[in-house]
Amino acid sequence: MDPHSHRRRHHRSDFADQRLTELARAPNKRFNINTTRLAKILATGLIILPILVILSLITRQHPSDHTVGLADARILEARSFLYLLYKLINYEALHKYCGPKTQSYNKTLKKVKSSHSSSGSAGTDCKYVVWVAFSGLGNKVLSVTAVLLYALLTNRVMLIDRGEDTVDLFYEPFPKTSWILPLDFLITQKFNGFNMKSPELFDTRPGPFKYVMDQILDCTLKQKLLPEVDNDESAIKSSAKPKLKAVLVTSLNSRYYGILRNMYWEYSTVTGDMVTVYQPSHEEYQQTEKSSHNGKALAEMYLLGITDVLITSSWFETMLFKAQNDTTPNPACQKDESMEPCFHTPPFYDCRGKRGIDTGSMVPYVTHCRI
Repeated sequence: MDPHSHRRRHHRSDFADQRLTELARAPNKRFNINTTRLAKILATGLIILPILVILSLITRQHPSDHTVGLADARILEARSFLYLLYKLINYEALHKYCGPKTQSYNKTLKKVKSSHSSSGSAGTDCKYVVWVAFSGLGNKVLSVTAVLLYALLTNRVMLIDRGEDTVDLFYEPFPKTSWILPLDFLITQKFNGFNMKSPELFDTRPGPFKYVMDQILDCTLKQKLLPEVDNDESAIKSSAKPKLKAVLVTSLNSRYYGILRNMYWEYSTVTGDMVTVYQPSHEEYQQTEKSSHNGKALAEMYLLGITDVLITSSWFETMLFKAQNDTTPNPACQKDESMEPCFHTPPFYDCRGKRGIDTGSMVPYVTHCRI
């Protein structure tokens, strides 16, 4: 039992109150933020913002017997914001106390190295959760957000595996400390990527694949997302107010974009609407080890986030994945039930049972992507 544990918790609470006072009294300052710093702040914001939204939903009060007035709603909103801010500042204090190179961190590291873990983190107030970089940028942002929420709810300190580009991609959110896992931490295994000899490789032929393009067109035209073109150059039914539609294509391959762009360049639409097609980048193959590649992916994720309609692939054998007999699925696409992000690789491990399991069939908040 640590006789000073109460003192340490009180110290972290005082730190949070002090930080709230500093934030309230801080004068406005001008910052000269370069492009790299702005990109890091944006990436960190993508992680912090979902945490605020989720915690606000958890702490929101839902009165059942009466309707909350506008003034009461504003008070509840202000209280929720202050509570979330208080939680984050308390976590900042915890991270400063337990972060890398601190006395508590060094004590925990010694216990791990000596394999003396009889009671978890006995002898120290600190508990940790380590996030390991894996897969593409979208999955990284989604998983690191989930880990940060877990750390907030369980009073753990989150440490980020530096990987190939994490240090350059994510901005350090906590002052006077770091959330980057030190190089001397005990991580001995790394995920190995697929190669050309992997049995899971879905297709070795050069793209683009015709069935993928057929599925894109079948989906957009049947769902009335894009107008059909007049291949016969017959009389065009021009609408009273022609619409201008902009299409954003995000793909490693530029030829899907080229086919769609040329279709609307060479032929008029039957509705008289104008369609323009854009593709910010095409890297031809995934390069997750390069910061510039991930920077482009982050920018395209932001652009996709402000679109009116998003067409994306699911986890199973559908758009952009191997189709059976090189044919388009029927239906080519369908409207999803929610705008929440879909796991490309859903959790499949039962921590308590120490075995693989379909978590989507056990809990309501983990669902599979729709086929």
